[in-house]
Amino acid sequence: MLTTNKKRLFASLLSGLLFVIGFPEIGNLSVLSFFAFIPLLWVEHSVFESKDKSRKVFIYAYLAFIVFNIGTTWWIWNASVGGAIMAFTMNSLVMTVFFQLFHITKKITGKKIGMISFVLYWIAFEYIHYQWELSHPWLTLGNFFANNPYLIQWYSITGVLGGSLWVLSLNLLGFSLIKKLIFNKESLVLNKKRIIIYASILIVPIIGSLIMYYNSPDIGTPTQVVVTQPNVDPYNE
Repeated sequence: MLTTNKKRLFASLLSGLLFVIGFPEIGNLSVLSFFAFIPLLWVEHSVFESKDKSRKVFIYAYLAFIVFNIGTTWWIWNASVGGAIMAFTMNSLVMTVFFQLFHITKKITGKKIGMISFVLYWIAFEYIHYQWELSHPWLTLGNFFANNPYLIQWYSITGVLGGSLWVLSLNLLGFSLIKKLIFNKESLVLNKKRIIIYASILIVPIIGSLIMYYNSPDIGTPTQVVVTQPNVDPYNE
């Protein structure tokens, strides 16, 4: 039987792998972004409920995010080994700090406000990543749907952070449902309202996007564009 720490370790690795497999051009299963945070949220919940040391959340979160970063931005290694190591470690660290802030807020304010802070802190993190000198917004959650433009036409109104809010909300509600149905063994009937809210948040933006996508008129003259890149080392040739 797995110990609690081994379960937390497995859950952290699972979160990281779900992020990687869901990312465009890696696994390209963008739907996994709706579940990728759930194992890590369980780890935080486990530490919170057991009143374990907060640093354990930091350690497990960093493990999940280092897997996420290396698995999706490994190609930086081809340009600069030192730059890649810096990008992997520092971006994972920044992600972990904001996740840790959520855990600390939850400990201080309680579960309800704490869980809301999870969404707020992560959106703040992504916004900052677009503004400061260490900008590295490649892993913005809204980017998971880059290869599915027909699902995210509403980005024209909300921007990519609207997509991040979508992903975070569904992860939070999904974890809440799992906790009620599996951990607390509540019935589907008792959680009907939560299920309806979850389904609405998932489906309504997709329906709206499809309507926008298929009703958008073609404007202008069709043009064929070719982009080429020479296969040479830009640093030495």
